[in-house]
Amino acid sequence: MTRVALDLGTCNTVLARLNARTGEAETIRLQELSTPPLDGQPPLIPTALWVQDAAKGDCLAGNLALQTGHACHPQQRLHRHFKRNLMADAPGFSPTVDGVELTARWIGEQFLHATLQTLRATGETVSELVLTVPVNAFETYTQWLKNLNQAALGCPVRLLDESTAAALGYAVTTTDEPILVVDFGGGTLDISLVRLARHSKQGVSGSHVPPCAQVLGKAAAWLGGDDIDQWLLNDFLRAHDASEHELARDRGRLELLAERVKIQLSDSQEADFVYFNPEHSSVWRKTYTRDEFEQILESHHFYVRLQSALDQVLRQGDSHGLTRHDISHVLLIGGTSLIPAVSKFFRMAFPRDRLRNEKPFEAVAHGALLIDQRIQLDDFLHHGYGIRYWDPHRRAHDYEELFAPGTRYPTPTPVSLTLRASRPKQKAIELIIGEIETTPEPLGEVFFSEGTLIRQPLARTTSRIVPLNDKGEARTLATLDPPGHPGMDRLQVDFYVDENKHLRLSVKDLLSNSYLFEGRTILQLR
Repeated sequence: MTRVALDLGTCNTVLARLNARTGEAETIRLQELSTPPLDGQPPLIPTALWVQDAAKGDCLAGNLALQTGHACHPQQRLHRHFKRNLMADAPGFSPTVDGVELTARWIGEQFLHATLQTLRATGETVSELVLTVPVNAFETYTQWLKNLNQAALGCPVRLLDESTAAALGYAVTTTDEPILVVDFGGGTLDISLVRLARHSKQGVSGSHVPPCAQVLGKAAAWLGGDDIDQWLLNDFLRAHDASEHELARDRGRLELLAERVKIQLSDSQEADFVYFNPEHSSVWRKTYTRDEFEQILESHHFYVRLQSALDQVLRQGDSHGLTRHDISHVLLIGGTSLIPAVSKFFRMAFPRDRLRNEKPFEAVAHGALLIDQRIQLDDFLHHGYGIRYWDPHRRAHDYEELFAPGTRYPTPTPVSLTLRASRPKQKAIELIIGEIETTPEPLGEVFFSEGTLIRQPLARTTSRIVPLNDKGEARTLATLDPPGHPGMDRLQVDFYVDENKHLRLSVKDLLSNSYLFEGRTILQLR
């Protein structure tokens, strides 16, 4: 029986297990699914799925999917980069293949199922699966992962914040000094400020108190290696006066070529982008220097967005009395962190000896195995949560915030609201909970000049709200017996978040002065 962690990345996935003999985390290589071994690189499973027969659920994952897809070419059967749609709860384009609509959730479920099926075929018995979740993922993504436990994975599932797992994967010994984790993968940038405290909570007299991972700050941005590949590809197409639509059939191959150029520029000062255009029977070529590549990054506000996310975390640290000088380690995680421009950016912000990047791919999966073994987690809500109401002046729905981002849980006191009926003889009251993501939208300029980071910032804030229970009976908070009438206080609702990040409700009928229910769990929050 083995405890396994799976770090589902936008481009690559890592599987790890606890070695029963040594108690240490080790990365699993699956012969068919993992990429061929490279010098200094751990076993990686490409996050890719090839659909052989959708009606039968017959699919190939990882490197096997890529090899089959590149040989056969019908792109509607080869799927990559689906994690972004899963996290953002964005439907995207869902082709119908073999009579089945291939949604991002269906693709994600098949990928996880195929990966675990291959693992079990090696004789491994999975007793528990730990899945890691980006800090900017919405509740719908988290709930999808939890539902997979019952639908496809066949084993207990635990979820853990990716950035916190990365901190544990690097800093396996406790320290009271804060650690900055920069998790920069294919789809997202997640930055977390974490302290591994020795005695953050008081134990019963004489009892052993496990160390605690205290999350002090979090920020996230929809920015990653996929975006950089697209910027590079679009620049290449412009150089040859071509459009994306014109080469849509060859899009997958072009994206792979752009990714290879990006990777080569991490090790070399220049790289050739070479593409054979079958439509014109001609070879297109462009040589990129690292300076040109970094100019492309700057033109897409890459450094501005990095700086904005870093500033957000540092402001949260400031509320704990911490400055950037108090940060003991800056841990760079994910393939995008290997780009020299990223290392250069953080070397300008922190002393060189505090940066570590020796485990960019494995730290998350390895750290996820440690969370229940040696570490307790003291975390806070990354997103805000509120209830929907009708604004008669704007003639539109809006949300009243119940819990602000940064609220620690369990919440010490409940948030109480009094509700009334909105129409005569109302038989039920509905309540819709929304997850509120407020992010700064950076404008301005960040650039390097003579070895110095120059910033000219200007920022505005944007919000996105995802309703969590806006379906059928899930909207109904309570039935009213007798029916309610406008102008009369009818329900008292107490909201609180428990130690497991469950949103709980107690509802009291003020007419009968009795509770309809107490402490009922209605949502699992992120």
